[in-house]
Amino acid sequence: MFVAAGTVLLTGLVGLSRVFPGVHYPTDGVGGWCAGAAWVVLRLSAESFFGPGAWGDAMESVMRAMTSTWPFWAFASAVFAALTAIFGKIGVEGVGSAFATLIRTCVILLVAAAMVAGTKSYQSLASIGAKTYLFLVLSGVATGLSWLCYYQALKTGPAAGVVSIDKLSVVIVAVVGVCVLGERLSAMGWLGVAMIAGGAILVGLQA
Repeated sequence: MFVAAGTVLLTGLVGLSRVFPGVHYPTDGVGGWCAGAAWVVLRLSAESFFGPGAWGDAMESVMRAMTSTWPFWAFASAVFAALTAIFGKIGVEGVGSAFATLIRTCVILLVAAAMVAGTKSYQSLASIGAKTYLFLVLSGVATGLSWLCYYQALKTGPAAGVVSIDKLSVVIVAVVGVCVLGERLSAMGWLGVAMIAGGAILVGLQA
């Protein structure tokens, strides 16, 4: 009871602290409170109807089903890619593109090492073939060059324009996939690729 009361009080104070200094409109605070209240009501209703623990079991089942599909991870990649552009645009001011890439690479190295340690997915370097090493090195070089160009573009151009043109990589991958990797795209797939290309060019020109 005390925990619930403290949570409600803290939520109210946080909302008020964002409204009074003029950081957000009052409607933003009210909207956040309403969304939180609706979530609480939904959870309590599920618990009372299906029994204790039903909400947690349902959420666990939903998350397990979502994380087992590739669209979930693709969408998550798109979200983080968008954050990369936004944070990069803000942080690249006053920093050279090469040095910004170095800092970002160090952070990625730490995150990747933590993920390998956390998931215990480390494997012996001797178990990796020469062909895999070659293409991983080439991929790394291409990634580094891409980041250098990306940050250089962000220094002088708008984030929306840079990201939209950068997404032409989807078109390049589709063409290379068909011509080199032997993949196939249906007419609907090619239409989607053409729309991505057209949208990227239009946004780039408008920016």
